[in-house]
Formats: sequence, structure tokens, C-alpha cells
Amino acid sequence: MEANDVLLRFLAYRLKFWASLQKFDIYGRGWTNRGADNLLFAAEDN
Repeated sequence: MEANDVLLRFLAYRLKFWASLQKFDIYGRGWTNRGADNLLFAAEDN
């Protein structure tokens, strides 16, 4: 796999993991914002 494909898969699993946590209702917005920042960074290199 190419590096961007690995990153996309990693972030997808990361988001699924965050959504499964009991504290997602409290911290989920921050977690997903950081995940979005990672996706934006990866898109710059694509």
C-alpha cells in the first residue's frame, strides 16, 4: 500500500475506536477535530 492509503485506513480505524469509547460524548469533538487535521495534512501531500 502507498503511505496515504495506510494513513487513511489508520484514521478510519482510529475514528471507529473513538466512537466506541464511553467518553466520546464528552471528548469526541476534540478527537474528531484532531483526526480531521490529520486528514487535511495527508491531503496536502497527495
